[in-house]
Amino acid sequence: MSSAMSSYMPTILRLRGREVASILDFFAAAAAISDRALVRRHSAEIFTSVIVATIFSLYSTALIGRLVGLEPTLTISILPRCITVALALSIVSFFEGANSSLTAAVVVLTGLVGANFVQAMLDKLHFRDPIARGIATASSAHGLGTAALSAKEPEALPFCAIAYALTGIFGSLFCSVPVVRQSLLAVIG
Repeated sequence: MSSAMSSYMPTILRLRGREVASILDFFAAAAAISDRALVRRHSAEIFTSVIVATIFSLYSTALIGRLVGLEPTLTISILPRCITVALALSIVSFFEGANSSLTAAVVVLTGLVGANFVQAMLDKLHFRDPIARGIATASSAHGLGTAALSAKEPEALPFCAIAYALTGIFGSLFCSVPVVRQSLLAVIG
């Protein structure tokens, strides 16, 4: 492939990704608006679940990285694995030595695994409520998991969309606080 073509391809891929994300955002917002009363009625559960899931994801990743003996820079790079790529890259920029390419790859891999297995796992755990399924999926497998679940279970889409956005927001906010970063680094070792 010529160098002109190779430099052109990433731009095309980026634009296509942005277009798809914009379309998904539109439909997610429309779904959330249509179920506004239901979302409002369950707002406390949604916020609490997403905050707990975000904190659990960050700290469990830090702990597992330490337990399996990963280098601290590798563990830092995979900390935001359950948060969408753009925000995950922003989060690892708060830490020294993070590998943003590894972060992006692990986030995509997490999404692919979630998109393929989260529904079966939720079925085995007997989670039937679309609210719980939507929050669990989006908080663990971000956009790819959300797309996979909402394709088969559209009633979960509003909760996926909200959890997807809030997980990224809360993860970014938590990691922007120096005390939280220091505590994550202490867990990593």
